Amino acid sequence: MAEKLVQAPMLSQANDFLAAEIEIDARHLPLFTAADLPERWNAEPFTSATPAFGAKQFLELGRLGFRVPSVVVPLEYNIVIHTAHTDFSRFVQCRRDGLPFPFDRRLLRDD
Repeated sequence: MAEKLVQAPMLSQANDFLAAEIEIDARHLPLFTAADLPERWNAEPFTSATPAFGAKQFLELGRLGFRVPSVVVPLEYNIVIHTAHTDFSRFVQCRRDGLPFPFDRRLLRDD
C-alpha cells in the first residue's frame, strides 16, 4: 500500500480504496529478491523491463503470483497476483471483501 500512497495525487483518493482479506498458499508465490529483478527495477519512472518481468512471470511461466521487494519500504514485500489466472478461484480464497480501508491521515498528502 505504501507504493500507492506515494503516487496518490490527491488526499481525496483515499476514500476510493477498499480492502479484501484473501488466503493463498505461499507455495504459489515465489519470492524474488532485488538481485532477481531487472536492472533499475526500482527506478522512477520505471523502465519497460519492470512490467516485462511481470508479464513473463504470468504469461510465459504461468505463475499465479509472486512476491517482490517494496520500492518504498525495501524490507517489506509486495504480492502481485494474476487475477485472470485460470486457477485463481482454486488457489485464492476470498475471506472478506469490500472492507473500508482506513488510512492514517498523516500518511496522505494534502496537495
